[in-house]
Amino acid sequence: MRVEKLEVHQYWTSYFQAIQKSLGQEYYYFVSGIIKNKEKIHGILHKFDEYYRVADNKHQRYLRYKDGYSVSIIHLLKMGDNIAFIVMTRQNNIKGLFFEREKYGDARDKNHRINLNECYEFIRINKEVFDPITKVLKRTNEVWTVDLTEKEKLAIVDRFNKALIKRNYMEIKQICYGLHHLIGFHPVRATYLELKEIITKRFDEFSRSEFEPKYHSLDKVYKLPKKIGCVRFSEYNLGKLNILFL
Repeated sequence: MRVEKLEVHQYWTSYFQAIQKSLGQEYYYFVSGIIKNKEKIHGILHKFDEYYRVADNKHQRYLRYKDGYSVSIIHLLKMGDNIAFIVMTRQNNIKGLFFEREKYGDARDKNHRINLNECYEFIRINKEVFDPITKVLKRTNEVWTVDLTEKEKLAIVDRFNKALIKRNYMEIKQICYGLHHLIGFHPVRATYLELKEIITKRFDEFSRSEFEPKYHSLDKVYKLPKKIGCVRFSEYNLGKLNILFL
């Protein structure tokens, strides 16, 4: 069966980068979800392929798009016994079944961004390109990348404040550990610095208000690094559907 050879990402990092690449290729329209019943994985993916030909290879998609058809691609992420999926479509003159059957989103619309667990979302930013010799700005390119959602940023600060008031230092350690291990896309690294500054300042204020503080600085609870590392991609993050699930 065609779907048995589909690649499954085993880490969020490579899953994000696959989606990022598809967005760069104008696969803007999408539907996503999680298949929680292991027994239904094959059947659901087979239907996607029957309707939208998501198991086509790169060359097959190229030929269909050249002939005027919209084309679709699917990305899969292993989440324990569940599988997350996103079907992404590049629109052409012949729209096809995807636009007839699905309640799809448009990733370019800020109200319908590709959102993962209400934690990360895909955004477009302008990336500056400099001349390697003169260091003069040559142009700006619009690129797709990942950042934390505003909801997640607010939730992190709120959790930290509540834990601090309760003097729940174990919870504070867990929050800091989560920040430390965010997936390091460029905007996420900038967001990390912003959040680190906010919670460090808040901890210092709370500590100064205490008569005998248990910890005088956040570093004594959890030493956050100055910055988090860049995201890295590895092909070893991929497996075949028929090996992992079928």
